[in-house]
Amino acid sequence: MKPCNKRGVALALMLILMLSPVVAAENRLGPLFDHTDLVALGDVHGSERPVDYLIGQLQQPATAARVDNIVVEFGNARHQALADEYVLSGADLTVESLQPIWRDTLYFMAWQTPQYLHLMSFLRQHNATSEHAIRLVLTEPEFDWSSITREQWQALTVSREVSYQRTVQQEVLNRKQTAVLLFGSFHQMKIPLAVAGKEGVFTSLVAGLRNQGEEVITLWPHTGPALESSSPTGGEYQVPTLIDLQTDPYGQQRLSDFSGRFQSDKPLSAIADYYLYQGADFRTAQPDERNIKDRRWHQEMRRRAALTGGRVQQQVDGWLERYVQPCKSDYAKEQ
Repeated sequence: MKPCNKRGVALALMLILMLSPVVAAENRLGPLFDHTDLVALGDVHGSERPVDYLIGQLQQPATAARVDNIVVEFGNARHQALADEYVLSGADLTVESLQPIWRDTLYFMAWQTPQYLHLMSFLRQHNATSEHAIRLVLTEPEFDWSSITREQWQALTVSREVSYQRTVQQEVLNRKQTAVLLFGSFHQMKIPLAVAGKEGVFTSLVAGLRNQGEEVITLWPHTGPALESSSPTGGEYQVPTLIDLQTDPYGQQRLSDFSGRFQSDKPLSAIADYYLYQGADFRTAQPDERNIKDRRWHQEMRRRAALTGGRVQQQVDGWLERYVQPCKSDYAKEQ
């Protein structure tokens, strides 16, 4: 696309936003369960905003009472008993003993920031003081990093959406319960769609559930600069805000204009029901300090990177260079 055309698209989207009515999100998560048992909240790797929003919503008793499970991408199902022990039973466990939950995942680099521990800690505290318990359900397929081969790892990355769907069916739907599905946004698309970086047409977790007849309401999180308000005084939208993509003009923008990962002219409303705006978000969440200081973890990261190669290798190398090497330099200067 030519630069002038890109500017035209940007101006058009800004006009849409200025004309768009919005709905305050402060009390909206709970009422969504009037229409479904499953609400999919898109996560953003490198941002704390979606998890912070979820915790804020669950702090409202009326909302927490509607939610039976938080189903997450960030945990290896091999450690479900450990998660239950901490979140449901309230066991006094150290962070180090909990780390395998998110470290033993297929794409472990996505969970280096501390908000996932914060979510687990919040659920543990909530369950200790509330009559209605909320369970944390881990959906990544069970495997062991100490024995897996590259071929087995690759096979699991291909089949994981089916594994996610199976877990939701067994742990939520078969039990006639409700759940918030907390997964990366592209796992939340309502329809099968071609996405850059994935071969062929990608059927997400949510698309798979919808294909089997389940109703899922999806919330796509905002990333990027602030959105301008249409109020007379201008400024940002109220934070948080849910934009109803099914009725609002913002939902009519083409996916190819919305994200470079799409090559589709379908509207944004085809893949999500609501757009969750929480202010400007440039994905600047910092890693947990424990991860930066843990040399054994760095060694294990390198071993896994050598095993898997490709994208994971690049992520590990870049992360270590950015966060660990400067620490070594600072330490050397102090000596």
